[in-house]
Amino acid sequence: MKLKNILLSSFALTLSLFSLASCGENDNKPTTIPVSDQPTDVQSSGNTGNEINNDDDNNSNVFVNKYVPNITLATDEDKTDHSNIEQSLINVSNFAEYSCVQVIIEDENNESTGWGSGVIYAFENEETYYVLTNTHVVSGSNNFSIKTAYETVDAELIGYSNLYDVGFLKFTSTENYNITKFTTDVAKASYCVAVGTPLKNQFFNYNTVGNVSWYDEDSIYHTASINSGNSGGGLYNLDGVCIGLDNLKESGTTSSSGTFIEDVYHAVSTNAIVKAIKELTAPKLGITSIEISSVVSIATEFETYDLYEAYLRQYQAEPISKEKFDSYKEFVKNHPDITTGELIENVAENTNSYNLIQKGDILLKVDDIEISSILTVRSVLATKKLGDTITFEILRNNETITVLVPLNK
Repeated sequence: MKLKNILLSSFALTLSLFSLASCGENDNKPTTIPVSDQPTDVQSSGNTGNEINNDDDNNSNVFVNKYVPNITLATDEDKTDHSNIEQSLINVSNFAEYSCVQVIIEDENNESTGWGSGVIYAFENEETYYVLTNTHVVSGSNNFSIKTAYETVDAELIGYSNLYDVGFLKFTSTENYNITKFTTDVAKASYCVAVGTPLKNQFFNYNTVGNVSWYDEDSIYHTASINSGNSGGGLYNLDGVCIGLDNLKESGTTSSSGTFIEDVYHAVSTNAIVKAIKELTAPKLGITSIEISSVVSIATEFETYDLYEAYLRQYQAEPISKEKFDSYKEFVKNHPDITTGELIENVAENTNSYNLIQKGDILLKVDDIEISSILTVRSVLATKKLGDTITFEILRNNETITVLVPLNK
């Protein structure tokens, strides 16, 4: 992997989030970022470290501080007659009007700084509604309001998953709202309805109609037009059942031929939402790490810290400290043959990993799976529940050891 792809990963991730935020509106103006048709893996690595399930750090890969309810999956009883397509579309719109919301982002003075969209997906305790949206809508603030068809009320951030771009809010109300159900049943060419609040506040629960173009386990591509403000809004089928949350509009030109990109819209799938809930409710490790490949690139491509710092500053990316830079240099000097894995930089106290994993450890495998990136650890952890054990193969003091971490917290 070239230096540009690793060293600038924190900057590239910022660009990536801006492109996602092109479906989240700002009170000043929308942001448009061209996309490339060339594959990239810069989002999976970072030169500022990866924090794994550290509850009290809002910048961690998983942030959660409250209970997260599960989604409700639709059954055969939720299927409807589609013989009249127009009427089916109207029925979807009528249902979504009282289930889809505008997520208003506020500053410390409760002034609006932007917005996204969301979907009411659960109702508990006779007055608490739960809302799904995108991580990139909520991760930059702690203050939110929810605008519904009836009212605008304060909302509380529950948590979010950076891995799946799914965020969770809740609000209280005595009004009656529709609870959106979900399905993993998706078919190419099937109708879909995107519901959200794009571009203007007046466009509350704006509807567009398209078709599913392509999908995989975590993603749905479709042709129902979305714009700034749609992020987190529901993508519904003709039964009024949600198949995903809109989060990305691809725009600009391809890098290879300069061809304009048109009608390519993206939603995170129901599968991804389920994984996000499992990730947020999974046991916590409490470790901070950085990929060895990033350490090697930083240490080998820059002779001095001043050169490294100047390089990142020109891209407005935040450099690591000189102390950490020097430690990377020392690491590469002492471990010239190690090129993959995760270098542990911190272990939080009173977490499952405390006193078992140590600062300076190199994670090589997790549950016998070679660690190619931090996503490997996060994916395995998401399959665990309280009481399970996760196993690491670790290089410590030039000796390979096996460490079992009971997941009791």
